[in-house]
Amino acid sequence: MNHQAIVETVFKSVISTLPTELGALLGQELKCSDMHCRLATKDELFAEPRSKSSLAHLKISGDHEGLGFLILPVKSAIVFGGTLIMLPKDQINENVRNETLDGEVRDAYGEVANILAGVLTQVFLEKYSKSLRFVRTEVEELIGTKVDVASDKPFPPGSYFHLSSEISMDTKPLGKLEVIVPLAVLDLEVPPEQPAVAPATAPVAATAEAQPAPPTGAAAAADSEPALASAPEKTPTRVPFADAKKVAEVVVKATLEQAAEEVGALLGQTFSCSDLKFELITKDEFFSHQCQDTSILTYMTVSGSAEGRVYLFNLTKDAILMGGTLIMLPNEELHLQVNKGKFEGEVADAYGEVANIIAGGLTQTFLERYPHPLRFVKTTSTSVIPTKVDMAGEEPLPPGDYYLASCATSLQGDALGRMLLLFPAAVLGLENGHQAEPTPVKNQQGASAVGSGSAPDPKAGQAQPQATKPPAEQRQMPAPPADATPVVLVITDSPHDAEPVCSNLADSSYETKVIGYKDDLRGIFSAHPVLGIFLLMSEVGEKGFSVAIKLQSCGYPLPPVIAGGPAWTRSSVLKAVKYGVRDILVTPASDEDIREKFSQHLSLPA
Repeated sequence: MNHQAIVETVFKSVISTLPTELGALLGQELKCSDMHCRLATKDELFAEPRSKSSLAHLKISGDHEGLGFLILPVKSAIVFGGTLIMLPKDQINENVRNETLDGEVRDAYGEVANILAGVLTQVFLEKYSKSLRFVRTEVEELIGTKVDVASDKPFPPGSYFHLSSEISMDTKPLGKLEVIVPLAVLDLEVPPEQPAVAPATAPVAATAEAQPAPPTGAAAAADSEPALASAPEKTPTRVPFADAKKVAEVVVKATLEQAAEEVGALLGQTFSCSDLKFELITKDEFFSHQCQDTSILTYMTVSGSAEGRVYLFNLTKDAILMGGTLIMLPNEELHLQVNKGKFEGEVADAYGEVANIIAGGLTQTFLERYPHPLRFVKTTSTSVIPTKVDMAGEEPLPPGDYYLASCATSLQGDALGRMLLLFPAAVLGLENGHQAEPTPVKNQQGASAVGSGSAPDPKAGQAQPQATKPPAEQRQMPAPPADATPVVLVITDSPHDAEPVCSNLADSSYETKVIGYKDDLRGIFSAHPVLGIFLLMSEVGEKGFSVAIKLQSCGYPLPPVIAGGPAWTRSSVLKAVKYGVRDILVTPASDEDIREKFSQHLSLPA
């Protein structure tokens, strides 16, 4: 048996032993399957961009010294850490959705990584000819799309032994577990075509432990800029087209997955994105085969390492449905508006909040995962009739090459059209790329469309986009009469919950106005000066948060908003603040607590 086969056999024993040891720690049934071993360079290890991952450093000592690494998807690390400290399942699921590996959960995952290091040590001492010990040191985040393969982060260029295995817990797949060890540590020879590995006999681990974690997001980009500035005589190396396209696909895919969760949370219904497709496309091809029905186009301004505009398309009926769902239009009125194609007023404003969520998701994901910082800001929306688009004109978007990301969407299980996200190719470094033969792609209505399909006459007429009303904050709203009584607005889904608040406000000479979640906000603001708002929830959740969003889009400057409800969590407080809430009242509340809130935030009654 050659030496590489021996090493693979030892690692196979590690994978066989790990489920028992780790399962005992977690009190769960674990399985490892589909194990693969290979020799690979750093370039090859990062050729396929990973999802956001946890990277644990493994200090190796004994007959050889060096630094190994344990990689696991960050969502799986959160599941392991949360399970170890017995977090409730809903809290684990929320942390997974937010990809939050910090605090106690991070520490707990460190213990899980310790177990793996212990299994490695145990098996290598029992079955390997050399004495090797593995100790887990630091744990950091790894954003695969941001790794510079020529740098020493997170480990230097060279050749490595790479073990991977799919891992599951109680039959739930948790992704790929990876172990990476320098070849020299395992007395393996570097293949002739591969570069020599960095020396493993130097005290690599000690120096690595002292180094800070690599910067992420905008900080990473800022750190990289001086290097380019200090060597102006060198032209920055362009990322190969295939690599840039692969990175773009990974990052945009993560954005759409995150957007689905956040839009669903905003609407209070299950919103899903599936059947994701990515392709390079021209303006002509886009309007001939992808966007064929009247749609709402939302513009997003791009800034950062590139500038331009990104274009978000949803079918008009879908935009109306999402906007109407957000402001809780009665079903009959909502379907009537969908059938008439009336994208206007509060519905248009509310859909703008949905587009805001997507723009925010793009910014967050690109800052976290993309090699260069990009930010996206939603601006205006317009209605587009594809058959009226002049392919040679500048509206609604100029001719050129684009990168299209599209996905099938559904709301509460009911199929909607495809959501289309169109990036100028240059924004993602994909200009001058070569597009292969087009493959069948579903259009927005779900029908199959191929490159040979009939196209509308490009001279059928100049595009005449019908601009929607400007955002609510830009419109001049009717002011209340000069002699109108100032009120404190109490919005509640349970009139009984409003009684303590109204009673204390009355004792302090405030006039109150109590309304329900579905009542007309603009009517109140046009009739009375509003000194403050109590938004009361019998149960803290999306139903109440949708009212906070409705307040933001009502068109009037808002006084302080105080949200009241029971059982607040850290995440629900953060969400409330995100939607414009100034302070939190935990209910049921004492008279003293209620008075403290309005004395702190409300102006005195006239």
